[in-house]
Amino acid sequence: TNGLIYQSFVTAYSLSEQTLSLDEPIIFDSHSVIFGECLHEENTSDLWFWNQGNYMVSMNICSTERGQFSVIKNLNTIIPGGTVGINIGSAQTNITFLMLIEDTDLTEPIPTLLNKNGCRIQVVNTSSLTDTVTLYGSTITGNPIPQVTASITIIRMTP
Repeated sequence: TNGLIYQSFVTAYSLSEQTLSLDEPIIFDSHSVIFGECLHEENTSDLWFWNQGNYMVSMNICSTERGQFSVIKNLNTIIPGGTVGINIGSAQTNITFLMLIEDTDLTEPIPTLLNKNGCRIQVVNTSSLTDTVTLYGSTITGNPIPQVTASITIIRMTP
C-alpha cells in the first residue's frame, strides 16, 4: 500500500478577490486535488475530514491590508499554531503547521454524505486591526492571468 492506507489530502484555492469582515471565512473557489477521506465543494469555505489523525496544513494568503487569519475547526476552535498575521498592506503570507483531529472533533454533519459526521476546517479572518481584509487578486491591477488569492493544502500524515 506504500503508506496510502491512511492517506488523505486536499488542495483548495481561490482566484476571487474577497472582502472579509471579522470572523468571516475565506471562500475557496475550487480545488486541484482531493484524495481519500476528505471533501471540499467548490465555492464554499468548508474542508471536511472524517478520520482522526495528525495532519500537515500549509496555507497561503495574499491581502491588501494588514490582518490576521486563523485555521479553525468546527466553527469555533482556533487550532493551536494555526494563526498567522500580515503586518503590512499588499503582502503575501504563508504558514505550515501540524494539527491533530481527534475522534471528539468528528461531530459536524457532512452536508453531502448522509449519516456521516466529520471535522469542518475553515480559514477565518480573526483580525481586529481593520474592519475588513481584502484578498488581493490580479484583476485589481488588470492582469488577465488570474492569480491565487488564498490556498490551503491539508495532508493526513498518520492515523
